[in-house]
Amino acid sequence: MATAPAKQPDNILSLQPGHAIRIRMEAGHHYKVRRALRADDPDALEVPDNLIASRQGDALHLRYADGSTLTLDDFYRTCTSDAVCSVNLVSDSEAGITLHGGNAAGGTVSGDGGTLVYAHGKHDVLLSMAQGQSSMAGTFTALGDAPVLTYLPQTPYASAAYEVPAHLGFTSIPAVIGGSILMGAGLGGAGGGAGTGGSQSGTVANGRVVGTIQAGPITAGNDLEVNIYAADGTTLLVQQVAVDSTGHFATSVGTYTGVVFARLVNKGTASDYLDEATNSSKDLSAPLIAMGVLSTAGATLNLNLNALTTVAANKAGANPSAATVAAVNTAVAHAFGLSNLQDTTVVPTNGSNYNAVDGLSEGEKYGAVLAGFSGMDKLNGGNMQTTLDQVSGQITVSGATATLTDAIKYDITAGAKVVATAPTNQPVVTTQFGDAVANLINYVANPFTEQQGLTTIGNTAGATTSTPAPTLFDYANANVIGIDTTTKLQLINDVVKTLVPTNVDTVAEVQTLSDAVTAVNTGAPGDTPPTQTQLQDLGIQGITNGNLQAVLAAIANTADDGSGVDTVAKIQALVNRVVDATPPATPGNAPDGYTDNVGSITSTNSTASSSDDSTPRHPHRSPACGFHQRRAVRRWRSCCLHLRPRHRHPHAQHAPG
Repeated sequence: MATAPAKQPDNILSLQPGHAIRIRMEAGHHYKVRRALRADDPDALEVPDNLIASRQGDALHLRYADGSTLTLDDFYRTCTSDAVCSVNLVSDSEAGITLHGGNAAGGTVSGDGGTLVYAHGKHDVLLSMAQGQSSMAGTFTALGDAPVLTYLPQTPYASAAYEVPAHLGFTSIPAVIGGSILMGAGLGGAGGGAGTGGSQSGTVANGRVVGTIQAGPITAGNDLEVNIYAADGTTLLVQQVAVDSTGHFATSVGTYTGVVFARLVNKGTASDYLDEATNSSKDLSAPLIAMGVLSTAGATLNLNLNALTTVAANKAGANPSAATVAAVNTAVAHAFGLSNLQDTTVVPTNGSNYNAVDGLSEGEKYGAVLAGFSGMDKLNGGNMQTTLDQVSGQITVSGATATLTDAIKYDITAGAKVVATAPTNQPVVTTQFGDAVANLINYVANPFTEQQGLTTIGNTAGATTSTPAPTLFDYANANVIGIDTTTKLQLINDVVKTLVPTNVDTVAEVQTLSDAVTAVNTGAPGDTPPTQTQLQDLGIQGITNGNLQAVLAAIANTADDGSGVDTVAKIQALVNRVVDATPPATPGNAPDGYTDNVGSITSTNSTASSSDDSTPRHPHRSPACGFHQRRAVRRWRSCCLHLRPRHRHPHAQHAPG
């Protein structure tokens, strides 16, 4: 007695040539992909062959030679194991192969915006499907001339991500980081015209690229990925290689040999690393690059990927040879006092293993140099790309020798000094840290850089506007702490111009000005305000015990970024407005505790002396006086008082307010 054909089960996904299907994977979905043999008989099915499967974001995309496609959205997000959800595809076994999202392996770039995760089919057909996609075509070619090919990438961190037919000799893909297994099999396939060739099979050894990213310690939750390129820097070998919470990455590059470039990509705005100079979590602001050479098939290339390796890659030129890559890496390493760029485990200065007390190891030296780059980033407004361009533009490479200009050595030393003085949890980084980095780059540090910075600052004291103004790097090298933003820089330079060189020829003198500038800058957003003395240190006149709080409130009412108080004139204008709006202190309106100790006052019409507490710290910054009459009470703008000198800057001048 004949039995009726079984009804097509719900977990069968039936494809038709040229059709596209898109579904969202959910827990409990386990699909088998089949193709209907006849339109009038939905139960007549075969397993479609000549398949290329790629990962595109969190989706699994299946592309067949007949033009049909199947996209399984959320496959890699939802199907964390085959127990949750999965899809069964063609293989050399009648049972097929079951894929699930637990495998996050990165294989060859598929050319359709994804990464190849599986392929099976006739040799010539797969090569035809890979036309125009050089990386994929190269992978298939490397499998040999077997009539039927199977490609499986290695799982980097998880085992048993694929169910592999037992006759291939293993039960799961081995969990070796970064490898992949490429197989060419000539065994008869199950359905779909897999071919009936001979019994060839072979395994091709694949190369691996593994590496560690350093920008300060990499943080959990980063959104970093690494793309791997061939020697020309444009041919993509592998893309979207994940970076783990410790900064490590690993991938297979198939049978490729030669120069390799690894490029770090920031996908979003998540915090990526703990910055040395600020000891805060930061988002990567520039792509980092490393280069190396896979000399033989099946070898493993270990890479450090950081600011220094990026400088080396920038200096290697277009499409460098293996010899050039090796020479440039060595040259750049030696220029920074290191033995090599790629064979050393970097020890970041803000990591738990850095300890300069017992002398600097090779890894600690590497970390110290990178911290100097971090300090430069801070002085460059947090722009890492500016720092990379700055260094790359001032290093010359000839063969295996690289030379840094004195100007860039000066800047790197300044960056290291910023790290040494920044708020940090790294007690081993002391004030001698700048000297240590300067020695690594063969630059004479203290007292030379300190004196050079002070000299540059002093040159602008009392000078004309044509004199080059000191930079953030000059103040850092002068061992002055706190001048680390452009608004602070503008204000302190404005103050220095009103002084004479002997007023700013010691670190202590300039540090006093820096502290006052920093206090004004923090007072702008309403944080800790400056004191009356600090405002007077900046040459601000007219401040008394009676109006100080109003002055501080006026400062706090300016822009939070300090732009409203970045010149002496702007601050003086605030004080003048407060003075003009404040009635004179008389017995009827004086605040509690206020004593008006003004003696005789000098106006444009009289001369006398005064002991008022508004005495300016810089007495010769004397604006023209104004005499006012209001309600029959004489009132003078306190900024216009000619007061007895008591400050040590006798030659300071100030424009009329």
